Amino acid sequence: MKRVEHPTTTTAWHAWKSACAIDLCPPEAVESLRRFGSHRFSLYLNRYASRMGHRGQVLRVAESKDAWHLLETHAQVGTTREGKRYKDWLFARAPDSPEAWLNAVEGGATVLMRGVVREYLRREQAAAFMESLQRPLGGGAEPSFTLEELLPDTVEPLGELAENEWRALAREQAERFFPSLSSRERIVLWAREYGISLGDPDLARWAGCRRSALHGAHTDSLKRLCQVLKDAYPDESPGIWLILARKTLEELNQLIFSKIIVEKRAARFFKKKRIQVESGLTGDEVART
Repeated sequence: MKRVEHPTTTTAWHAWKSACAIDLCPPEAVESLRRFGSHRFSLYLNRYASRMGHRGQVLRVAESKDAWHLLETHAQVGTTREGKRYKDWLFARAPDSPEAWLNAVEGGATVLMRGVVREYLRREQAAAFMESLQRPLGGGAEPSFTLEELLPDTVEPLGELAENEWRALAREQAERFFPSLSSRERIVLWAREYGISLGDPDLARWAGCRRSALHGAHTDSLKRLCQVLKDAYPDESPGIWLILARKTLEELNQLIFSKIIVEKRAARFFKKKRIQVESGLTGDEVART
């Protein structure tokens, strides 16, 4: 019967048991145990990582000694159901026969390493389907927003004084932002505030473009506005940015309406859609007949 070749030796395991830490063991024991631990760790790391969606990715710890350090910590701190430390359990389970003893200890250490890997992955590796809250959404070179900025924020209800202050800030930002808008962007921003679909063919004719371009113009103008507000108030929370963006859009809508109402193309659009516009009314006060 062919003898099984072991990656470790009984002497190395006894040295580790007596010294309590691998750094206090003889060099030959250190080398064999760390090699054993690194191999087992890498094996289970990639096997379990694939179940988390990291298929085809080889995950490693920084150095091979880190794997054994994690095993030492787990074996010293962890306990069995009977309350015995895992390191005590590892050696207590081994039989008296030298060959069987080494088989049992290596097998037990492998079982412990599986637990080490699971715990390591829980702490250090997110599942592939999980996303960082700070990851920018949207591609390209244009400024974007993050998932964190979309989460609801705890903001105190606005009192009358605070409401007036917000309105003043929003009006100031709207007046600064307005000149950067193209004619098409002004049309789509007002139309969306008024509740008109960007897929409306009459709206596309008014803006002088395809309907798909209307959606692009709306998205681009909102992204720019959000970035302007974030740059102006970098220390505020996403909830504050959201409030200011809403109020700035409201003020911007009033400003846009006061400009487009005098355009002939706007008048034709209002007539076709039966939108009644009386002198002095704001964008929020126009009505359908």
